[in-house]
Amino acid sequence: MTPFASRLEWRFYRRVHRDDLLAPVFAGMDAAHPGHVAMFIAEVLGGPALYSEQRGIISASI
Repeated sequence: MTPFASRLEWRFYRRVHRDDLLAPVFAGMDAAHPGHVAMFIAEVLGGPALYSEQRGIISASI
Protein backbone atom coordinates (compact mmCIF):
# COMPACT_ATOMS: atom_id res chain seq x y z
CA MET A 1 0.00 0.00 0.00
CA THR A 2 1.30 3.44 -0.79
CA PRO A 3 1.81 5.95 2.03
CA PHE A 4 -0.29 8.50 0.12
CA ALA A 5 -3.30 6.21 -0.22
CA SER A 6 -3.04 5.21 3.42
CA ARG A 7 -2.93 8.81 4.65
CA LEU A 8 -5.78 9.79 2.35
CA GLU A 9 -8.09 7.05 3.61
CA TRP A 10 -7.28 7.52 7.29
CA ARG A 11 -7.92 11.26 7.01
CA PHE A 12 -11.19 10.68 5.16
CA TYR A 13 -12.50 8.18 7.72
CA ARG A 14 -11.36 10.31 10.66
CA ARG A 15 -13.45 13.18 9.26
CA VAL A 16 -16.40 10.92 8.45
CA HIS A 17 -16.65 9.86 12.08
CA ARG A 18 -16.90 13.52 13.14
CA ASP A 19 -19.57 14.39 10.57
CA ASP A 20 -23.15 14.41 11.91
CA LEU A 21 -24.65 13.13 8.65
CA LEU A 22 -22.07 10.52 7.66
CA ALA A 23 -21.02 9.17 11.06
CA PRO A 24 -24.09 6.92 11.46
CA VAL A 25 -23.58 5.44 7.98
CA PHE A 26 -20.00 4.40 8.82
CA ALA A 27 -20.55 3.60 12.52
CA GLY A 28 -20.44 -0.18 12.10
CA MET A 29 -17.44 -0.18 9.79
CA ASP A 30 -14.64 -2.57 10.72
CA ALA A 31 -11.51 -0.77 11.97
CA ALA A 32 -9.49 -2.38 9.15
CA HIS A 33 -11.78 -0.98 6.44
CA PRO A 34 -9.78 2.21 5.76
CA GLY A 35 -6.68 0.11 5.15
CA HIS A 36 -8.55 -2.11 2.71
CA VAL A 37 -9.87 0.92 0.84
CA ALA A 38 -6.36 2.40 0.71
CA MET A 39 -5.02 -0.82 -0.85
CA PHE A 40 -7.90 -0.83 -3.34
CA ILE A 41 -7.37 2.80 -4.42
CA ALA A 42 -3.60 2.41 -4.64
CA GLU A 43 -3.98 -0.64 -6.90
CA VAL A 44 -6.61 0.99 -9.13
CA LEU A 45 -4.30 3.98 -9.58
CA GLY A 46 -1.43 1.73 -10.69
CA GLY A 47 0.19 0.92 -7.36
CA PRO A 48 1.06 -2.51 -6.00
CA ALA A 49 -1.51 -5.29 -6.39
CA LEU A 50 -1.86 -5.79 -2.64
CA TYR A 51 -5.64 -5.59 -2.65
CA SER A 52 -5.99 -8.35 -5.25
CA GLU A 53 -3.37 -10.47 -3.51
CA GLN A 54 -4.88 -10.11 -0.03
CA ARG A 55 -8.58 -9.39 -0.58
CA GLY A 56 -9.43 -10.91 -3.98
CA ILE A 57 -10.03 -9.70 -7.49
CA ILE A 58 -10.83 -5.98 -7.76
CA SER A 59 -13.60 -6.50 -10.34
CA ALA A 60 -15.52 -8.52 -7.74
CA SER A 61 -15.45 -5.47 -5.43
CA ILE A 62 -16.88 -3.01 -7.92
